[in-house]
Amino acid sequence: EEIDKILTGNELFPVFQPVVSLENGDIFGYEALTRTESNSVLHFFKKADKEEKSWQLEKLCRKLILKNARRMGIKSHIFVNINPDIMSDEDFHEGYTKKLLEKYSIDLHKIILEITEYCSKKDSSLLSEIINHYKIQNFKIALDNVGSAYSGLERICVLNPDFIKIDMNIIRGIENDEIKKSMVKSLVQFCRESGILLIAVGVESASELDFLLRTGVNFAQGFFIGKPEIIPGKVSAQAYARI
Repeated sequence: EEIDKILTGNELFPVFQPVVSLENGDIFGYEALTRTESNSVLHFFKKADKEEKSWQLEKLCRKLILKNARRMGIKSHIFVNINPDIMSDEDFHEGYTKKLLEKYSIDLHKIILEITEYCSKKDSSLLSEIINHYKIQNFKIALDNVGSAYSGLERICVLNPDFIKIDMNIIRGIENDEIKKSMVKSLVQFCRESGILLIAVGVESASELDFLLRTGVNFAQGFFIGKPEIIPGKVSAQAYARI
């Protein structure tokens, strides 16, 4: 009953968090996240998975995000989270996202599909097949949670994403942690040589941002830079000044 109520769409709404260029302070894009007043959407995705309604919920989230992005007149890139496991759903059909983009007149090249890889039950080869399905359609791919227990170096090599997002637990307090500093410096070098763009997630302080600026990370997002808002906001004045 609870999941059927959510699937009406009345309780869901998208929010947009800025992803800023650390080169010039411009907004590169927004990560689109779906929220409810009462509970986290992750909670509902877990329930939907048990009731085999994951694809219905994911479809609804994508539609709300793209419809609102059009309404807000967002011209920059939009990071849309996708769960690779929904491609196993018997109701899944190809081309849904492309049709939505056509409906709302959004440029496909502005969409970056963010693989919520931490919740995937699939092994790397199956995940690679799924990502190639989207790459063939000319979507850009971001791999989330790099540096967490779920996202190993082997997966980066197999999946060859366009963007890598460094897990927020690596960014937290990085300016005082030599191991974290070393890891991010290595990722910067690796991404530079591989042609992958690097995004630091969960930046919450001036000192974290300052380290990222010195190290050459391409992009950043987090509460210090801008919070997720229903109406897409600007980069905070303090973050912009430091960049």
